[in-house]
Amino acid sequence: MKSDNIMNDLRILTFIPVSIVGIVFIFFLFNSIQQFDKLQTLQKNNSKIEKISILVMHLQQERGLSSGYLGSKGTKFSTQLAKVKKKLTMTTKN
Repeated sequence: MKSDNIMNDLRILTFIPVSIVGIVFIFFLFNSIQQFDKLQTLQKNNSKIEKISILVMHLQQERGLSSGYLGSKGTKFSTQLAKVKKKLTMTTKN
């Protein structure tokens, strides 16, 4: 009888810490999965922001060169303007 009580006590004393460790493990696993999902979303948004930044840069270049081209009545900046327009077209396709 006494050995049965000791065995039950040992089972309980073993079960409680193992259960706590399992719960903590599940919590950290769930938390890691959530952080991974957030990082993936952040990476996608970062990629979009980078593409928009490049697009804005090309638009600013085109605007400046267009102003120079129009100000010179078509005598300057035609080759540079054509190159930037090509880059802008390629950027908008992506």
